[in-house]
Amino acid sequence: MSDNLLHILSSGSKGNAVIVESDGELLLIDQGLSLKCFTGRCAAAGIDPARIVGIVITHEHIDHVSGVPLTAHRLHLPVYAAPAVAAYLAESGGRYEFETREIAPLRPVAIGPFTVEPFPVMHDARDPYGFTVTLPNGERLTLVTDTGIVTQRIFAQIAASEYLVIEANHDPGLLYRNPRYPADLKQRIRGAQGHLSNEQCLEALERLPHDKLKKVIFAHLSEENNSPELVRHSAKECFGRTRFTGESFIAPQQGPLTIPLD
Repeated sequence: MSDNLLHILSSGSKGNAVIVESDGELLLIDQGLSLKCFTGRCAAAGIDPARIVGIVITHEHIDHVSGVPLTAHRLHLPVYAAPAVAAYLAESGGRYEFETREIAPLRPVAIGPFTVEPFPVMHDARDPYGFTVTLPNGERLTLVTDTGIVTQRIFAQIAASEYLVIEANHDPGLLYRNPRYPADLKQRIRGAQGHLSNEQCLEALERLPHDKLKKVIFAHLSEENNSPELVRHSAKECFGRTRFTGESFIAPQQGPLTIPLD
């Protein structure tokens, strides 16, 4: 088995938690699950949470941070976040004591065996980040979810990476026809600070040179406004027009899914 692994524990509006593993050391990206659910998903993936070296936070929305204070407290973990997000966590953490460490865009930080480079994304949150994680072997994994558009900076991070976790949140037709979503929510989702549609995601992938990319994981799919089948069909058509010869995966709403990074 590969020494480097990606574990998707949860990806969607009901909670997000992703773990990058290298030689048994673990980096946790977001923790929007209850501690019980989180530890259960870790057990199902064969992960020992005691080996986590730190938590990095994309943004403060509840589906990304609800489990952070208790998890950081129980496991004695530092939490890395933008200053505004670190302040929010400190205020909302209640009785739980944990250390926050501020990080800044495009300033890499070493966390255990990983080098983590935050970069700005477009979302209606406090200084939201994506992350590029450089593994000990020099390969790069970029995670970009919860963004309304793919900026030039985001595209540059993706183009320089071997592995990619990218949002394919919604199908515009399903979103438009959804009677349970009010107009303002639909506008928020499809706006420049909302979420990527399948078409936006795949348009960015089609523009890549594909000389580095090995694996793509489509993440943060909406339960009501998207489906794995739609993403697979669109991705197959997209990759048929490109030189991409790697593998693609769909991140489950309720994991875990473990993917070797090799």
